[in-house]
Amino acid sequence: ALYGILKAGGAYVPLDPDYPQQRLQHMLEDARASLVLSQSAVADRLPTEATNVINVNIGWDAIAIANLPGDNLPQTAGPDDAAYVIFTSGSTGRPKGVLNEQRGICNRLLWMQDEYSLDASDRVLQKTPFSFDVSVWEFFWPLQNGAHLIVAEPDGHKDTDYLASLIQQHKISTLHFVPSMLRSFLQNPNAGDCDSLVRVICSGEALPTDLQTSFFDTLNAQLHNLYGPTEAAIDVSYWACEKNARETTVPIGRPVANTQIYIVDPAGRAVPVGLPGELLIGGVQVARGYVNRPDLTAEKFVRDTFADSDAARMYRTGDLARYRHDGVIEFLGRIDFQVKLRGFRIELGEIEAELLQCAEIEQCAVVLREDQPGDQRLAAYLVGNADPDITAIRKRLSSKLPDYMIPAAFVTLPELPLTPNGKLDRRSLPAPDWSSTVTAEYVAPRTTVEEMLCEIWADLLGLERVGIHDDFFVIGGHSLLATRLVARIRDTLQKHLALRDLFDQPTIALLAPCVESTGDASDLEPLTPRPADAVAPLSASQQRLWILDQMDPGNPVYNIPWAQRLSGKLNESALQNAINHLVDRHDSLRTRFIVSDNDPIQAINDSATVTLQKAEFGDAQELQHELTRLTQLPFALDQAPLLRVSLLEIAEDEHVLHVVMHHIIGDAWSTDVFQRELATLYNAALSGSEAQLPSLPIQFADYAAWQSRHLAGEGTQALVSYWKDMLAGAPAVLGLPADRPRPAVQSFNGAWHGLEIPGTTTTQLKALANSNDATLYMVLLAAFNVLLKRYSGQDDIVVGSPIAGRQQTELENLIGFFINTLVLRTQIDD
Repeated sequence: ALYGILKAGGAYVPLDPDYPQQRLQHMLEDARASLVLSQSAVADRLPTEATNVINVNIGWDAIAIANLPGDNLPQTAGPDDAAYVIFTSGSTGRPKGVLNEQRGICNRLLWMQDEYSLDASDRVLQKTPFSFDVSVWEFFWPLQNGAHLIVAEPDGHKDTDYLASLIQQHKISTLHFVPSMLRSFLQNPNAGDCDSLVRVICSGEALPTDLQTSFFDTLNAQLHNLYGPTEAAIDVSYWACEKNARETTVPIGRPVANTQIYIVDPAGRAVPVGLPGELLIGGVQVARGYVNRPDLTAEKFVRDTFADSDAARMYRTGDLARYRHDGVIEFLGRIDFQVKLRGFRIELGEIEAELLQCAEIEQCAVVLREDQPGDQRLAAYLVGNADPDITAIRKRLSSKLPDYMIPAAFVTLPELPLTPNGKLDRRSLPAPDWSSTVTAEYVAPRTTVEEMLCEIWADLLGLERVGIHDDFFVIGGHSLLATRLVARIRDTLQKHLALRDLFDQPTIALLAPCVESTGDASDLEPLTPRPADAVAPLSASQQRLWILDQMDPGNPVYNIPWAQRLSGKLNESALQNAINHLVDRHDSLRTRFIVSDNDPIQAINDSATVTLQKAEFGDAQELQHELTRLTQLPFALDQAPLLRVSLLEIAEDEHVLHVVMHHIIGDAWSTDVFQRELATLYNAALSGSEAQLPSLPIQFADYAAWQSRHLAGEGTQALVSYWKDMLAGAPAVLGLPADRPRPAVQSFNGAWHGLEIPGTTTTQLKALANSNDATLYMVLLAAFNVLLKRYSGQDDIVVGSPIAGRQQTELENLIGFFINTLVLRTQIDD
């Protein structure tokens, strides 16, 4: 349809079917379109006033299109004719359409070919919605030059999994990203596999330096930063990013061909190099103006006073910029209150104008806030009715504005803060309580999956809690957060969820069944019970402890003890009953380790008795000595159970329950499972009811057998090679200073030292992490590494970090030894 319109000499106006009908009606009225091309599947979304509508996918015979001649049309459009009209946000509450001419877009496409030289071997991905001007070069540039054009499915640009797969499948060489979407894409674990990419074009937002670094760390491709408003033919400046650049900002570069950029002071005079000013655009790519808005056109499109011709015009962007001494331009921000949010250009005045149409609102202000680094959201501040109906206000805005223009939070104020000269003091507007965006009545999670989803959502959105009926996109979520949410679900629940699933089921109640039914993210063999007569090997972790025990039998250093104070009346019979059920439920609590055919194996007893050992203590010191004795009492690994439970009575209604297990059958996670299930079984024994515990589809020995098969697979050698290479030459000893003599024999003496970290420090650490796309763990590890470097003088630091090792959901409720130590090696430079 686009090619046909331009071939016929016309101009096209993209209408997004997801826009509210009233907005579409304004666009049709302003553009005065003589014909509307649609498709039958979305035609009902057009405003009822739309006339002369043709559905291009059906009914050609009825409108005689099929019978028209197929001869080549004469060329009727010239350089001064319109090519397209794209609408942007308008400060008056009505979108404004920008009309760009054939001359400007032809210049832009010819420049792009001169600069980047596409040929028949290139494959360009078209993924930008056609209501944004980036789509113009995506549609027309490749086919002008013999390259392939690959068109992504609708909304495919929001799904990083889909994009990574599409890039690899079709060997895409060229594509565009808005910087915020590029950040999300680079966080996808498959982004680094997109090795067909030759060039990535960025525009639509400022490109942060840390994102530039992340790009080059992930991809072996060119990165180009382009700049241009809709009021010019796409882009007017360009910059080739450098891999090891030291700039504090990523420049927007130099003007494209036949384009002039001026940086001026409020009086319109050119400012000296290095000083900031308003960026103005001159040259052939400047748009004709705003359709049917002569007053606004006259304000923004002014005579080019730097040109020789009186007919030359330039566009006042409202952007703040400066020229560097080398002639390169740096973008500094906005002069007015226009903002860019995830690539969308938004006039805040348009949202404010719609809010003021609500009867209960007397005054309002809308701002773009970034209370957490990298997380930008719109907030609306309202003065008027003390208790406005936010749901109704949100619904009204949704009928007038696109989704990306709906504020995430609404704050009611008695009055708007003002500066001494009576203007709105935007800096004094209070930070919203983002949890107030939750409008549905809170309903708690009912299942484990719902509970985990609630935790993920609350953490991602910065909310105290999330109910299962809260809509992700109403409570502050947006498309970029949606991609991070899908990644979190993949990493936490090991489930491959498509981004469209979240858009279709935006509440936890709707999404949880989809998560439960979707396939595992892992490509590994699924965990299943081993055959009943199969030998149970030791897991890799158990092999380590078994070897250590052979060298030093009975050493209690791998005993895991814990003690609980029990206050109140205790039913010892119910407690013993609960222990018996727990031992019956978990095979690991009945397991011993023997040698068969020269290999250690797990021997699981059909039954095992763990008798509650009881004693009375009236003296606190004697009690402490007994706890120490019980903790240090060794286990023999070939005798089951490797578990002891003792009940130490202090008074009639005061006891200490002491439990110790050998590390070879459990870990810290297991102690949580043990305590939780023991309490459930004890309460059930008291009431004579059946304990409600999650089913155990497999046991630890099944996992050990699965792991053994996996490690014997084809990919293991590559893993071994990786770790050998990664740890090659690693220092065996960390040379900490010998500030005191060490005893000849290790004493294992130690102590606890506590400290309180101020809340302000914690906040700053989190902000530092967010600004660098890192986790708090990464920041603290980096600090720890630097500290060790300072103490030791070594540049090569190796740190071991324990990980739970329970990536599969089947392992969550098992007692067993899953924990592993991950080696993190860091080279620390100056």
